[in-house]
Amino acid sequence: MKVTKKAILFLTLLMLIIQVPFFALSEENTTETKVTQTFSDVDSDNWAYEAISWMVDKKILAGYNDGSFKPSKTITRAEFAKIMVLTLELPLKDTDEPTFVDISKDSWEFDYVETAKYYLTGFRTSKGDYFKSGNEAVREDMAVALVKALKLSSETADESVLNTFNDSDSISTALKKYVVIAVKNGIMKGNAVANSDEKAFRPQNPLTRAEAAVLLYNIVKEKKITYDNSSSEDKTSIEPEKPEMNETETVTAHKKPVVTGKIDGNRIVLNWTPADSNGFTYYKVVVSKSNPYPRYPQDGYMFVISDRNKTSQTIDVSNGYNGGDFGGKLAAGQKYYFSITSVYSDEKVAGNAVLLTVPKKETETYSGSSHIKPKVSASVANGKITLKWQATNSSDFNYYKIVVSKSNSAPKYPEDGYLTYITEKDHTSYTIDVSTAYNGGDIGGYLIPGKKYYFSVTNVYGNEKIPGNAVYLEVPR
Repeated sequence: MKVTKKAILFLTLLMLIIQVPFFALSEENTTETKVTQTFSDVDSDNWAYEAISWMVDKKILAGYNDGSFKPSKTITRAEFAKIMVLTLELPLKDTDEPTFVDISKDSWEFDYVETAKYYLTGFRTSKGDYFKSGNEAVREDMAVALVKALKLSSETADESVLNTFNDSDSISTALKKYVVIAVKNGIMKGNAVANSDEKAFRPQNPLTRAEAAVLLYNIVKEKKITYDNSSSEDKTSIEPEKPEMNETETVTAHKKPVVTGKIDGNRIVLNWTPADSNGFTYYKVVVSKSNPYPRYPQDGYMFVISDRNKTSQTIDVSNGYNGGDFGGKLAAGQKYYFSITSVYSDEKVAGNAVLLTVPKKETETYSGSSHIKPKVSASVANGKITLKWQATNSSDFNYYKIVVSKSNSAPKYPEDGYLTYITEKDHTSYTIDVSTAYNGGDIGGYLIPGKKYYFSVTNVYGNEKIPGNAVYLEVPR
């Protein structure tokens, strides 16, 4: 088929006519908030909705494949550098001389960090300046960035402003000036501390995606730095100063504790990954009622653990607390954030936090009795079952009976016989021995390896017998 020159010209003009409105639309209203994408975890009434929408429209931030935005996900220092550069439309700096010894020229964050370094913080050591790009960006980092971006660095910084906060000592010395200016100008604020009249700035708390979006968006929205389609060089000038450096003698790459937690009966059990051996001093078990990123020393501590290989701790309402925001004792039925801070000779590294509800300490009586009901748990190690239960304080205590049954899911003494008995109140564990003959019940003499049984404990007092719960386990072969 022949295509004439007129036809080609016509098609070309038609394509231009169709495309013009789309280009015009993208040029117009570039500073307005437009919702081009919705997320499953960001509703229109979310406190950060406007900022997140703006950031997504500008292709500064994006969502995840599952349709979520993850507003509470923390960001790294490298990610923060990139967001800063894109938000302020800073022209990327091209240099062959890296400022930081831990960022190579071929790394993805190199250009962003070099471009935004005047707004950022670093770590000065005897071995050179480090950026620690994989570390979480924290609130005091944001204070530096905002104050510099708004060109407020020259303001007088009266540190008495920080007396408002109960954790001002945890602000890095080199950065206090910026926190003062940020607070004085209402750019950043502290948070109320639960059950007190105090406030906390929480300078070491990690920044979330939502927080970074809101704080940077507010700079643009208030037109203290313009955001338009003119040349990038007109938008903001980089202040003729160096990145702020925290002075430190050595750079450490200590591992961050990975913390998990679970409810085990009337206790909370925390587990975490072991610390590095180099420079390790101790673990601090840290709890907070209101801070989702608790750490030592800002949020106090419950336990000090000097054994590096001990990576588990049980917690209940009887444990006391030093400092913190909840008055020294955990309250049953209340939710708290639990974490671990690994303390080294040169730094303190806080782990993630787990939010758990403190279980009620089981002191339920049995059938209206004044005696407590045993709470039985079990573990299997080295081919043996070990039962555990809480001690009784009753003066008329006689003994604990270890009770087992093949068929009764709630075995008790004397109906189901007994394996052995224990007369010491504080002896609250027993390792099952298959060579011990069973007295009565449906066992038939001896426990058989490979078979499953119900295991329990009955507390025997002067005037009554109180059975505990049962655990169903297979006797190891």
